Amino acid sequence: MLDIYLSDNGFKSVLHSPQIFYSHITKLAQTIDCLEGLYLHEYPNIKRLKGRKPTVWRYRIGDYRIIFTVGSTENPYLIIHRIASRETVYQNLPKYFSPELNTHLEELIIDDQNHENIEEDTQFQDFDRYYKLSPSLIDNQIKSETIIDFIIEGKYRFNPCLNSEQKQLIKNLKTKESLVYQIQGTAGTGKTTLAFFLADKLITENIFPIIITPNKSLKKFGYHCLKSLNPDAIILDDEFQENLENQNYDIALFSRDELIQKLAGENYPALTASQGCKIMREYLQKRHHGINNYHHINIYGILQSFIIGESLSYPLTDKDALTTNYKNIIDFLRKIWRPENATIFGSRDAFSYSNKAFKNLLSNIQWFQSLTQNKPILLIIDEVQDFYWFQLKIFLDLANNYNLSVTVIILGDENQRVIISGFSWANFRTIFAQNFHHRTLLEEIKLSQNFRNTKQIASVAKYFLEEAFIKQIQLNNRKLPPIGDPYKCYDEGLKPKLIKVNISWLKNLLNCLEHQDNSQEKIETFNEIVFLKRDLLTFSDHDLTEKIVELEKAEKIIIYSISEAKGQEFEAIVILFPFEINKNQLGFDDLFQWYTAITRARYYESILVTEEEWTWLQNTAENSYKLSILFDIQENITPESFAQELKVNGQSLITLQQRRQKFIRNLVNNDIYKWLETGFFPDNLRQKWQQFKLTWWQVIEEIVYTIDELTESQDLFLDAINFDHVILSFNKSNFLEIIVLYYGAKYIYFKTGLEMKPIFKIQREIIKFLQQSQNQSLIQILLSSLDAIKFTDLKALILTANNLSWSAVLLFYHDRAYNRGYDRDIEIEEIALQLEKKGLNYEAMRIRVQFLKQSPSRKIPFADILTEEGELVKLLCKSFLNKLPQL
Repeated sequence: MLDIYLSDNGFKSVLHSPQIFYSHITKLAQTIDCLEGLYLHEYPNIKRLKGRKPTVWRYRIGDYRIIFTVGSTENPYLIIHRIASRETVYQNLPKYFSPELNTHLEELIIDDQNHENIEEDTQFQDFDRYYKLSPSLIDNQIKSETIIDFIIEGKYRFNPCLNSEQKQLIKNLKTKESLVYQIQGTAGTGKTTLAFFLADKLITENIFPIIITPNKSLKKFGYHCLKSLNPDAIILDDEFQENLENQNYDIALFSRDELIQKLAGENYPALTASQGCKIMREYLQKRHHGINNYHHINIYGILQSFIIGESLSYPLTDKDALTTNYKNIIDFLRKIWRPENATIFGSRDAFSYSNKAFKNLLSNIQWFQSLTQNKPILLIIDEVQDFYWFQLKIFLDLANNYNLSVTVIILGDENQRVIISGFSWANFRTIFAQNFHHRTLLEEIKLSQNFRNTKQIASVAKYFLEEAFIKQIQLNNRKLPPIGDPYKCYDEGLKPKLIKVNISWLKNLLNCLEHQDNSQEKIETFNEIVFLKRDLLTFSDHDLTEKIVELEKAEKIIIYSISEAKGQEFEAIVILFPFEINKNQLGFDDLFQWYTAITRARYYESILVTEEEWTWLQNTAENSYKLSILFDIQENITPESFAQELKVNGQSLITLQQRRQKFIRNLVNNDIYKWLETGFFPDNLRQKWQQFKLTWWQVIEEIVYTIDELTESQDLFLDAINFDHVILSFNKSNFLEIIVLYYGAKYIYFKTGLEMKPIFKIQREIIKFLQQSQNQSLIQILLSSLDAIKFTDLKALILTANNLSWSAVLLFYHDRAYNRGYDRDIEIEEIALQLEKKGLNYEAMRIRVQFLKQSPSRKIPFADILTEEGELVKLLCKSFLNKLPQL
C-alpha cells in the first residue's frame, strides 16, 4: 500500500482546488501503486526534473502539474510538494529546488534513457514538514469535502513525518539501559512531536511509555497525536484510575499536577498560581506590606521555588537572566517569610503536595508495576522548563525505585519558560549530578532543524533576543540562552517588513480589509489575516476598537494576544506595535514576548510600529544599522497597497481547532466577565459553538481546560457581580448559553480563589428559574445530556432542579474523582439550604446528619429517622406509629 504525504505547500495546493485531490493526486497515486518496478520515467506524462538529487518528478495532467518525490523505506511512499497550473507551479519554489527551476518548463524536463531506479534521499524531508494522509482519504468513494474537513479541523497536524535528525535520534536510542537523555530544541524544532513518535514506536518493543506533560492542554494535544499515530493504542489518561485489573494499557499519559495529586493521595488538586497569588496578596496586605508591585507577577511560584522549597530547588545563581530579574522579590520574601506562615495555603500548595508524593512514592510502585505489566519503562518528561525541581525529582526518584530499567528522556527549551523556577540546562545538570550520581546523564542532544520559520524570520528573532539589547542583558552577569541558528531553517523566505504607521493609517487599513471581496470557495472562508498584539496593549480610540470587533465577527481578521499565540503557528502574521512597553526599564519578559511573537510566522511577517517606536529602536538597539538589513523597511506604503499585499501573501489558514480555541479563550477572557458585569453576552453564541461542532457541555469542558491552562501561569482578577443584570439575562430561549456562562464563572471563581457565595446565589436563581412550570422542557433537555456531562456539580444542579436532591447529594458522596477543589461539603450544604427554603426541613437535616456528620437537634420530633435509609414519608409514618403507644 502506497503511503501518501502532503507537504505544507502540498496542502495549500489542495486547498485552492479541492477537486484536484481526486482527479489528480488519486490518479497519480494509483498509477505509481500499479507500476511493476520503479521506472517512473517510462510512464507517459511523468518526467524527471533536471539535475535534482534526490530525484524530483513532474506529473502532467491537463493544465496542471504535480511536483513530487517517491521512495521506499518500510513502505513505498509518495510526497506531494506542489500542485498548480503550468504557469505558476515553478514560481517561488523552496530552497531544495535550485534557482534554475524558475525557468520555462521545457528547460526543466529531461528524457532519461537510462533505466535507473528511483533514488531515495531522506535528507529531502529536512526541508519541509510532511503529513501522512489516512488511507481512507484516497478512497474514491469518499466525498471531496472530506479532505477539506480533514485540513480545516487541523487533524493533519497530529501526524507529521519525522526528519532525518529526529529519525537518527530514535535509531540511536538505547532503551535497555537506565540512561537519561536531555533533548534541547528551540521553537519549531519538533520536540513534542518527537516525544509522541518515540512513545508510539516503543510499544512494539515491549516497553511501556509514560509521558508527563506540564499541563492538561498539552496532555490533550498528546492524546490526539498518539491516537493519530496509532488509533488502536489503549491510552491511560485518567490519573485516578485505581483498578488496573484486565486493563492492558499500551501508554500512560499524565499531566504533572494530576499525577502528583494521585501520588500524594489527595482528593483535591493543588492550588493554582492564581489561587496562590490571591492568598499571598491577602497575606501581604494584612501585614501592611506593599503589594502594588506584585500584580501580574507569580509571587506564589517564586515563593514555592526559592523560599518554601529552597531545599529542593535549582541553584539560585546570578547568571540566569530570568531568575535574577526577580532577585529583589526573592530577597523581600526571604526577609518576611517564616516557615509557620505556610499554613495560609492549607497544605494545598505545590511543595506540600510534592512532599507527600515523595513520602508515598514507594507505596505507589506496585500501582505502577500493575499499570506497566512489569515492563521496562520509557519515561518522557516534556517541557521540562515548566517543572519545579521538587516536582521533577519525584519522577526521577520513581525511575530509580522501579524494579526494571527505566530510560528517561527530558525535553525542553530555556527560552520558553513559563514559571520562575531557576531552571536552566546548566542548573539541571548540576543538581542532577548531586542527586543521581549513579545514573548516566548523556550529553545534551540539540534539535537544530527549525521547521516553523524561514531564515529571514529566525534571523530577526535571534537579533532581538541575543544582540539588540546585549548591553542590558550583560548587566550583573545576566545571560540569556542562545537560540537556534537561522541557517538551520528550511527556507530562505521573504524579509519581514517593518512599517511605520499611525492609528489613522491602521483604521484605513481595516476599512480596506472590510471591503475586500472574499467570496470564493468554501475553504477561503478559513483564510484570515492574523494580528498579534502585546498582552496589555489596548486601543484608546473607540472607533478603532469597534472596527476590530466588526472584522473579527465577519471573520476577515483574527487577533491574538502574544500569550494566546504561544505554541501556535501561522503562515503569515502582522504584529501590532510590539515596542510600546510603557515603562522605564526593559525587562526580560519583553524580550521573550518579542521572541514569541516573531517566531509565530512561517512565511510572511509584517511589524507595524509608530514613529516613537521606530525612534526608540534606533536609539536603543545595539547595532541598529542591522534593522535595515534584516527588515524591509517601508515608510510610505498606503493602507490600500498593504491591504492588497495581505490579500496575496498575508493570509493564514485558521483551522477549525484554532478557531475553536480562540472562541473558548474569548469566552473565558471577555464574555464571562461581560455577562457578570452587564448581563450581556455575544449574539448567536449557541450558533457559534454549533459551527465548531460542539455541544453545550463540550463548550463547558473546553472552558475548564482553558481556565486550568491560564491559571497555571497567570494571576487572574474578577470584578464584583452585578447580580440584577445577571438575573435579567435569564430567558428560556438562551438558557443553555446561561448554563455555559454560569459554569465558566463558577470555575473561574474557584480557580482564582474567590469567595463562592455570589456564584451560589446565581446557582439558586438558576434552579428557581428551571423549576417554574413553563420551563419544565428545559429540565428535560438538561436531563437528556446528563450521561455526557463530566462534572459532578453540574449534574447535581440539574438533578436538584428536577427535585432529585437526594440523588444529587449521592453524586457528591460517591464520586471520588470529584475534584473541583473546594470542599464538596459546601455543595452538599447548599443543597440542604435549598430544601430548607422549600420547607423540607426533615430532608435538609437528614442530608446534614448522614453526609455532613452533623448531630441532629433534640428539638426535632422523630429525630430518630434522620440516620435511617429509605423513603422519608414511610420512615415518618413508621416512627409515628411506634410512638403512638407512648402518647
